[in-house]
Amino acid sequence: RIASIRESGRQIHSLVKETNKVLRVSNASADWRCYLEFVNITVMEGLSSCVITSLSFLLNQLDLKSIEREGKLPMIQIMLTLSQDSSSLESSSTSSPAAVEGRGGQQQCKKKLEFSPALGCTSDGKGLRDMVDDMVGSMIQISTLVKRLDSEGSYMKELHANPVLSGHISLLYDMLDETEEDCVHLRNRFDEFSYLWTSDLPSYFESFCKRATITTENGCTLLDLKQFEHLILKCKGVQERVNNIDSSTDVGWLRLDTSSAKQQISVCAGMWVDTITSHMLDTVFQTMREHNAFVAGVREGLELEACAGDDGGNGRLMRIMTVMRDVRKKEHSVSELIKPLQDCLHLLKTYGVDIHGPKIDGMNLQDFVEEAPLTWESVMKKTFQKKEEILPFQLQSVETLKSDLDDFVVTIKNFRRDFRAEAPFAFDGDSSVAYSLLDDYATKLKDLEERVDKFQELEELFELQQTSYPEVGETWKEMKYLKDVWDFKSMVNLAFESWRAMSWRHLDPETLEGESKKLRKQHKAMGGHFVSLKGWQVYRDIGESLGVMSTILPLVGELRAESIRPRHWSALARVCNVMAVDPTGDSFALDDLLRLDLDKHKDEIEEIVETASKELKIERKLTEIGRVWEAMHLEYVAHRDTDVFVPRPSEELVETIEAHQMELQGIYGMGKFMDHFKDRVVLWQSLLRTVDETLNMWLIVTRLWGSLEPIFLGSADIRSQLPEDSKRFESIDSDFRELMKEAATEPKVADVCSVAGRRDLLLGMRERLELCQKSLNDYLDVKKKLFPRFYFVSSVALLDMLANGTNPSKITKYLGDCYDALADLRFVPLKEEDSNSNTTTVAAAVTSSTTTSSDRLSCSTVDAMIAKDGELVDLSEPFHMQGEVEHYLNNLTETMRTSLRAILSKAIEKAVNWEIDFPRHEWLFEYPAQLCITGTQIYWTDETHLALEEHESG
Repeated sequence: RIASIRESGRQIHSLVKETNKVLRVSNASADWRCYLEFVNITVMEGLSSCVITSLSFLLNQLDLKSIEREGKLPMIQIMLTLSQDSSSLESSSTSSPAAVEGRGGQQQCKKKLEFSPALGCTSDGKGLRDMVDDMVGSMIQISTLVKRLDSEGSYMKELHANPVLSGHISLLYDMLDETEEDCVHLRNRFDEFSYLWTSDLPSYFESFCKRATITTENGCTLLDLKQFEHLILKCKGVQERVNNIDSSTDVGWLRLDTSSAKQQISVCAGMWVDTITSHMLDTVFQTMREHNAFVAGVREGLELEACAGDDGGNGRLMRIMTVMRDVRKKEHSVSELIKPLQDCLHLLKTYGVDIHGPKIDGMNLQDFVEEAPLTWESVMKKTFQKKEEILPFQLQSVETLKSDLDDFVVTIKNFRRDFRAEAPFAFDGDSSVAYSLLDDYATKLKDLEERVDKFQELEELFELQQTSYPEVGETWKEMKYLKDVWDFKSMVNLAFESWRAMSWRHLDPETLEGESKKLRKQHKAMGGHFVSLKGWQVYRDIGESLGVMSTILPLVGELRAESIRPRHWSALARVCNVMAVDPTGDSFALDDLLRLDLDKHKDEIEEIVETASKELKIERKLTEIGRVWEAMHLEYVAHRDTDVFVPRPSEELVETIEAHQMELQGIYGMGKFMDHFKDRVVLWQSLLRTVDETLNMWLIVTRLWGSLEPIFLGSADIRSQLPEDSKRFESIDSDFRELMKEAATEPKVADVCSVAGRRDLLLGMRERLELCQKSLNDYLDVKKKLFPRFYFVSSVALLDMLANGTNPSKITKYLGDCYDALADLRFVPLKEEDSNSNTTTVAAAVTSSTTTSSDRLSCSTVDAMIAKDGELVDLSEPFHMQGEVEHYLNNLTETMRTSLRAILSKAIEKAVNWEIDFPRHEWLFEYPAQLCITGTQIYWTDETHLALEEHESG
C-alpha cells in the first residue's frame, strides 16, 4: 500500500509536468498557481481520507462497545508486577499498617507495583502510550510519501490542521486515558496491602515487639500472644484475599495479568509470618535455655556442704545462702512463666511451625517445656531441705551481722553530723576550697554507700529485715544541691568579674541588666526545687550579691544617659564622699563605679539622674527656641502706593511668640531643675516680652499712621482746619519713615524689636498720633452735627468726603451710605462756552448712566438722581453743589424732597384719568416706583373716604 501511494504521487507529478508542457503556461502565472493549489487540495484530501480510514479502524478496535458487540479479544496484554523501586526514600502510603495495628517505626519504600509495559510514556520509548504514538505517527507519516506540487516539502502541516483528523486523534487519546484510569483503579485494589513491601520490616517488628509484651506482678515479661496471633491472622488473611483476586482481567482492548503481583505479595506476607513465628520460637528457646542454666547453677550450689568455719564472705555458707536467695526470688516468676510458654508452643504448632528442632540439654524444646514444672518443683524441695540443714550455721552468723549493723548505724549518724557542721553551707572563702571539701565528703559517702550495699545484701541472704539508711540519701541530695549552689555562685562571680572589667565607653547596661535578671530567675528557681536550700548562708549570699547588682545596674544605665554632664558627676562624687569621678578616662570601667557603693546612695543618685534628665529637656527647649528665633524674620509690605514699607507679622510669628512665652513660663516654674538655666530663661523671657510689646506697639502705630497719613498730608481742608495737628503729624510722619527705613535693613524680628529705645520711640509716636486722632474726631463731630447723615458714614469715608468736598464727583460714591436708596447723581453736560472753565471727564463721573464716553460734564451741577436699582429721577431744577460739603448736601436733600413732591402731585393728577385717558398700567411705568406706591395709597384713601361719605348720605 505504501508503494502504491508513493507511485501514485510520482504519476501525479508527471501528469502535472506534461499538462504544463501542453498548455505552455508559465510556472509563475496566477492561473497556473491556482491550478496547482487545486491539485494540492485534491491530493491532501486523498491523504487525509487514507489516514482517517486507518484511525477509524484503530478506534473501532479500541472501542469498548464494539469489542463487546463483536466479541473481540484484547489487542495487548500487560502485566502487573512488584518490582524494585530505584527512587529515594519516601513516606509510605496512607494504607500503611496503621490500618491494621497503628504501628510506628520508619518505613522505607523498597518495592512498588508497576505495569509492564508502563501505561504512559517512558524514557526508553517502550510505554503503552509510546506504542499508540508510534501507530498514530506511522499513519500520519503517509503524508511524506507524496511531495507537494507547488514547493518542496510534504503535506504533514495540512494533515495536522485537518479538524476531522484532529478529532479522531483526540478521541483516540481520550479512550487511551480512560483505559489507563481503569488499569490504575485495578492496581489500587492492591494498595491496602502496600505496607507489606513499603515498610521496613526489622524496624517495624522491633517496635511491635516492644508493645506486644505483658509484665506480670512479679516482674516477669511475657509475649502478648493475642497481638502476635492477630498479626499472623492478618498476614494469612492477606494471602487468602490476594489469591481470590482474578489473575487476568480484560480492560477493554487491554488484558491485565496480575498473577506475578499476586505471587510476590503472597511471598511478602509469608515473610512477615516467618519473622513473627521465628521470633516467638526463639523467645521460648532462649527463655528455657536461661532457665535450664539457672537450675543447673542452683543444683551445683545446693550440693555444697556447710561447716562451722564457713562464716566468711567468700565461704561455702555464703554461696549456699546466695543460691537459696536466688531461688527465693525466682519462686513465683517461674510459675508464671511456664504456662505462657506452653501456650506459645501450641500456637506455633497450630500454624505449622516445627517446634521439635531446637534442643536443650538433649531434649527437644516441647518436651523440655513440659518437664519444666516438675524440674522446678524438685529444685524448690531440695532448697527447703538445704535450708533446714544450714539453719544452725545461719543463726550463728546472724548474731555477728546484727552487731556489725549497729556499729555501722552509729558511723552513718556521725558522718551525717559532721557533714552538716563542716560542709560549705556557710563558707565565704574561695570556691576551689569549697569544691575540695565537697569532693572529700563525696568520697567518704561513696565508701559508706558501698558498705550499705554489702550489709543489705547480707540482710537479704540471711532473711533479715532490711535496714534503711535515709541519712545517706539525704546527704547525697544535699550534696548535689550544695554543689549546684557553688556552681551557680562560681558562675555568678565569673560573670561579675567580667562585667567589672568592662570599659565605661563600651558598657551596655541594658544587656547586663537582662543577664542579671536571668541569674536572679535561676537563683529563685533553684530555691523552689529544694526548700531547705533557702536556709543555707551560701544561697543567701548569692541572693544578696545579685540584689546589689540588680540595684546598681539600673543606676549605671541611668548614669550613661546623654543628659549626664560633668556637673552631675561632681554631684555624684559629693554624694559618694570621693574626691572626683571622671568617666572620660580610658581606664574608667564598671569596677570604678561598683567601688562607690552606689546601692547605698540609690535615692540620691536617682535624684541626680532625674535632675539631669529635666535639665536636658530644658536645654533642648532653650536651644530650639534660640534656633527658631535665629531664623524668624519680620515681613515688610509697601504701604499703598508709597515707598514706605510697614511691618506685617505672619501668623506663624504671632503663634510662636505666644507658644514660647508659655513654654518659658512652664520652665521657670520647674523650680530646682531650672536653677542651672535661670539666667538664660530670664533672658529669653525678657527678650520675647520686649519683642511682643514692641511688635504690638509697632502695629498700633502703623495702623494709626496709615489711617491719618492721607488725611493730614493729602487733604488741604484738614490742614487748613487743623494746622497744629497737621504740623504734629508731619513730625510723626518724618520719624516713622525714618524708623521704617532703618528697620527694613534688619530682617530678624528679635534684633529689630530689641533695639535700644525703639519701644519708647514707638510709644511716643502712638501718644502723638492719638492726639492727632482726637483732634480729627472732634473736627468730624462738628461736621456730623451740621449734616447728621454723616453718622451713617465711616470716619475714613467722611474724611474722604471732606477732603474732596470741592470736587462733588468724587463724593458721589458715598451717597449710598447717606441715603438709603440713592446710588449716584447725574451731572449735566457743559455748554460750549463753559467747557474751558469748569469741566470734568467721563472718568470723573463714571457711575453716571446717562452720559457717553465723549461727553464733557459739569463737576458741580446735577439734574437727576439714580437709585441703586438703576431707576432715574429728574430733579425739579438743576442743583449746584458748591461750598462746604455739609451745606450743599443739606440743600441737595431739600431739593430731592421738593422734586419728589412735585412729581407726586403730577402723578396724583394723572391718576384721576386712569379709566379714561391714562390706563393704570401705563401710569405705573411713567413715574418712580416709590411715588407710584405712595400715589396709589393716597388715591385709594380718597376714594375710600368718598365712598364712606356717600354711604352716610344714603
